[in-house]
Amino acid sequence: MKKKKPQAPPIANLCTLCKSNPPQTNTKALQFQAVCEQCISNDPELQDSYNDILNQESNERGLTEGTAPATLTAISRKEAAPPKGMVASMLNSIRPVHNVTQRSEVPLFANMFHREALSLIVGESEAGKTWITLLMAYQFAMGERIWGQYEMDAPGRVLFLMGDKDEAFIKNRLHSLQVSAPDSFQITSQRTLGRILDESRSDAVSIDLRHPDHLSWIEKMVLHTKADLVIIDTLGSWMDGNESTVEDVRPMLRGLRAIAERSKAHISILHHLTKPTDRSAIRKRVTKHDVIGSSFLTRYVDEAYSMTPDIDEETGENMGTGWFRTLKTWYTRPRPFKYQLEEGENNTANITCDFTAILAGSKQQMVINHLHGIAGEFSKQDIIQQTSQSPETVKKALHKAKQANVIQTVEGTKGKATRYILTTYASGEDFQ
Repeated sequence: MKKKKPQAPPIANLCTLCKSNPPQTNTKALQFQAVCEQCISNDPELQDSYNDILNQESNERGLTEGTAPATLTAISRKEAAPPKGMVASMLNSIRPVHNVTQRSEVPLFANMFHREALSLIVGESEAGKTWITLLMAYQFAMGERIWGQYEMDAPGRVLFLMGDKDEAFIKNRLHSLQVSAPDSFQITSQRTLGRILDESRSDAVSIDLRHPDHLSWIEKMVLHTKADLVIIDTLGSWMDGNESTVEDVRPMLRGLRAIAERSKAHISILHHLTKPTDRSAIRKRVTKHDVIGSSFLTRYVDEAYSMTPDIDEETGENMGTGWFRTLKTWYTRPRPFKYQLEEGENNTANITCDFTAILAGSKQQMVINHLHGIAGEFSKQDIIQQTSQSPETVKKALHKAKQANVIQTVEGTKGKATRYILTTYASGEDFQ
């Protein structure tokens, strides 16, 4: 007996958005088979996506010319808000599912913050996350050397989204650095965006990035400002769910990735670390297990960086210095650097970044740096031959690398020369 071929589900007779017109019939745009041509033409975002499919030109994405308001404050809820249900349809049906095997290879500078990608910058409170990120964003918008190290080909455009602070907070910090934001550096707070979302309310709407409609407004802002770099400070202040559950984190990250892919921008999210079990303990290095929330966060993003401040062991006070390290990346790891925040007179501040600083003695550090490029097992004698360093130097370097969870001993070497291998943390395999 022949099996019947499964039949495709019948196409709705009426548009799922307006419930009145018949759906479009162009077979090249099957993603829009339940939406009518009038609804598509009435919304710039849908029309743009529809035209991209018909023209097969994925690099020509953005709002229709003339539809974007000149400034963010000019957005009217009646004029710019999409019809009810449109955003959910757009996010779930139109946008492609992210394929982790096809990552962007276009960095904004050096080998960091790639286009169409997401990153995390994590650190404890008072670690200096906003300061370091703000300096980077300003230098990016000005086309200056990033952190004094990475050259820019041309100035870029920045959208800085503050969650629990207002625009004045960022402007005051820029003033402390004795600079001011150029036109290409746009600052928006959640309070401002919340008022735009619902102009009929006197209080601000709480933005929740798990919500498709709110993600839509973030995307409109990214497209309006033509931002190359988007910074969200901080994750917890932009979501109203539980950071520890995949069900709450997944829709937010997938929505943000869709925005990054459509706008060709990079979205960087600032986030906090868990408190040490021993409050008197000093955290000298961060692992993915120290990040607050679901492990889906660190697994899903393309890049993750950690900031660990130096703490005075006697007083427990922040010394104003610390380390910026790579926690995870799908690309070549950038060099760690030491940062210092100095407060001056008249509420001024100065940030310096030292890329020549080392985590150990210069010879030992050279050995440690060499370890990251080794594939497979190795012994102390192998490293001595490869680096031409003395046995004592290599011995100390291997000891420090093991303490820092960079290498681990290989089991089953009893009675033989100790052999080592890179940990999954150092190689990045545990994020796959």
